This record gives sequence, C-alpha cells and structure tokens, in this order.
Amino acid sequence: MGKPTGNTIRQLRSTGHGSDYYGGCDQCGKHMSECFVSQAKRELLRDDGTLYYSTMGGGAYGHKECLEKYFGPHIEKPNA
Repeated sequence: MGKPTGNTIRQLRSTGHGSDYYGGCDQCGKHMSECFVSQAKRELLRDDGTLYYSTMGGGAYGHKECLEKYFGPHIEKPNA
C-alpha cells in the first residue's frame, strides 16, 4: 500500500442510470434522468513514485448540477 500524500480529489461520474434505479436526487429529492455519483478520493504514492487514488466512501448520488453546487469542483476522470 502506498503512502498518503495528504491530497484529496472529488471525482464526478455518470452511473448510467437514473431515478428508475436510484430514486430521487440525494440533494434535492427530484427525479433524475441521469444520475451522477460524487466521490472523495485519497491520493497515494507508490514506492516507485507513481500516484493512485483510493475511494474514501460511498459518495453522494444526484444531478450533476446539485453535486457540483453542494460539493464544489470535481475532476471528471482522474489520471489513475
């Protein structure tokens, strides 16, 4: 296992489903045609110097706009 760098990122990704699968948005409770998940990820450093990310929890589910409003900026696709 790597050493924590102290940095965290927020990743935002589509789940490929909507309210038919997940129910209402976690933030506003309204219907979602497309559901996104926001997850906090910890940055870790391997012995060889490469970085990777490990999820810190289950995340929050909702509209892309709601998740950005409540959790701030996100990275769409981290490099690891």
